[in-house]
Amino acid sequence: MGVGLGGRQENGSRGGTARACPCLLAAAIAPLACVTDELPAICPDVRVGELVITEIRGKQGNVEAEATDTGDGTSSDDGTSSDGATSDATGSIETTTGDPPAPPDRGRDWVELTNVTDHTIDLEGLVLRNVPGDGGNGIDMRVRYSRELAAGDTYVLGAVTDLEKPPFVDYGVENDWGTATPELYPSGRLELIACDVRIDAVDYGSLPTQGTRSLGTDPPDADANDLPSAWCTDSVIADTQEPGTPGEANRPCD
Repeated sequence: MGVGLGGRQENGSRGGTARACPCLLAAAIAPLACVTDELPAICPDVRVGELVITEIRGKQGNVEAEATDTGDGTSSDDGTSSDGATSDATGSIETTTGDPPAPPDRGRDWVELTNVTDHTIDLEGLVLRNVPGDGGNGIDMRVRYSRELAAGDTYVLGAVTDLEKPPFVDYGVENDWGTATPELYPSGRLELIACDVRIDAVDYGSLPTQGTRSLGTDPPDADANDLPSAWCTDSVIADTQEPGTPGEANRPCD
């Protein structure tokens, strides 16, 4: 769920709550003064809980390198049993057809958002902040152009440039990493921020290296995604050659 970054709790219902602007902060120029103006800050017209983080894909590893002998002639990684059922640290399980091959890291890391309202939201100015699990400095990834997300639709922010993004990524944010490697922290927290208001946040623990961290509630909800038990590992690889369901409805957690 989201809170104001100043420490106040925000109410996600429409009507009677503080809105994350819209605001364009314009500096007035005094006559004959030599002043450097700040760039305008654009705040999306969105309230707490209206955008929900629904799926997270981190750096993918090698199945063979992580496989262990199960004692019956088959192999399993630390989240997959010999009968092909995957589980994560929360105990959520999703059945697959066996150990999936490690996909190429062509989409690199990505985060999926869902508009859970009945109206379109323009994402321009939205910040996705990734904070490491050790509490160090985070990385801010920003939607810099007008991008409308229709009611009920999903949107995928990927650690790639717009020129390199695969079909399932809607917007590339690689340039916000600067000289750092464009990867999500293996363990940490994601926050959606509109100016000084936290719209949604997820402590994702440790990201799976075979699959995605997937929210299994239907419909998705900003309160439900606070619960570790609502998330599971989705290691099914679809036609996109990518694990999970980027840009589509998530599979339920069994």
